[in-house]
Amino acid sequence: MGDWAGAERDASWTLAQGSDEAESPIGRYAAALAYGVLREWDDMRIAADFARLAESFPSDVADALAFIASPDPVAYVEAVESVLESFETREAYLEDLPAADTVLVLQALAERRGITPAELESDLLP
Repeated sequence: MGDWAGAERDASWTLAQGSDEAESPIGRYAAALAYGVLREWDDMRIAADFARLAESFPSDVADALAFIASPDPVAYVEAVESVLESFETREAYLEDLPAADTVLVLQALAERRGITPAELESDLLP
């Protein structure tokens, strides 16, 4: 963590692939993350709002992104706590690795936005 220069290169590449115009909520999620890395908060909110409207996308993740972009620290904490809870109640994880990776990304983006990261405790976090 902390390689923001590398993350900015990857974010620019992601946007160059057209993620901000994707019809899928996952594409717009990728765009929202990229915009957050690049500190383009208005564009991040727009991409997060697209994901928020998609029934197939986790609303708490999209909410957390929108609250980072706004910024709304109180609402962000509530949303990221909900995301963590969703990880804690899962039976399957990406690559079979029990880690709340989305929470780690959200926390890093919140801090980049100037929001104090939520105080979270879980076996799924470092």
